[in-house]
Amino acid sequence: KKITISEEDIQRLNFYFDTEYFLTHIVEIIEENKPDLLIIDCFSDLFSGELYETNKVRGFLNEFQLLAVRYGLCILFLHHVGKRTEDLSPSKNNALGSQGFEAKMRLVVELKTDKAQPNKKFFCIVKGNYLSHEMKKYAHNLIFSDNLIFSDTGQLTAFENINKAGSDLSEKERDYNDIMQMRSEGMTYQEIADRMGMSKTGVFGRVKRYEEFQEKVRQQTKEINEKQQELIFNNQSMLTEK
Repeated sequence: KKITISEEDIQRLNFYFDTEYFLTHIVEIIEENKPDLLIIDCFSDLFSGELYETNKVRGFLNEFQLLAVRYGLCILFLHHVGKRTEDLSPSKNNALGSQGFEAKMRLVVELKTDKAQPNKKFFCIVKGNYLSHEMKKYAHNLIFSDNLIFSDTGQLTAFENINKAGSDLSEKERDYNDIMQMRSEGMTYQEIADRMGMSKTGVFGRVKRYEEFQEKVRQQTKEINEKQQELIFNNQSMLTEK
């Protein structure tokens, strides 16, 4: 899926680059344009204190919380993760700095890169105060195009299968794709087995295991999407009743 916006909406986008007296100037822009979303790229460019001082981080973020409440807008902070977290599973604790940053957020998303396929990204919801636990166990698989556009593949990957396990999974995917490519070129399974240096049974096994895994992913995706729709419906019903 791709989300596109009209040319009229594009004209309503505003960019501000001066970090000096940021809050004062941004309030003027908000009052004039009445935006729904404020994106700050990135948090450490605005915050001049130590990232590991929890009280100062929370105090700084309080100003933006008041801004969000006052003007009814969503504020999105882009932030970094620690380098040591590259091989770790997605977690809200991977955010750089003190726990005060993630504690102040209502939603935290970690974007991880597939080591075997750099243009493939894992969109991981690691914290969501109003989301089900199920939605925080699986990453949405995205493809990042040469045109700098993210596309949702519709597939999910369990957090525990990202990174080390994910690299192994990507290798299985490459093997499957290679086998299917050779089959499309008219090669027999025995010829494929000879080229890959394994038995014909081994080739069949790789195809079967990967296809079974994909079917499991499809079922999990379907179940989570159904739960998401149910959650959205329940939330809409609650708003209607209010």
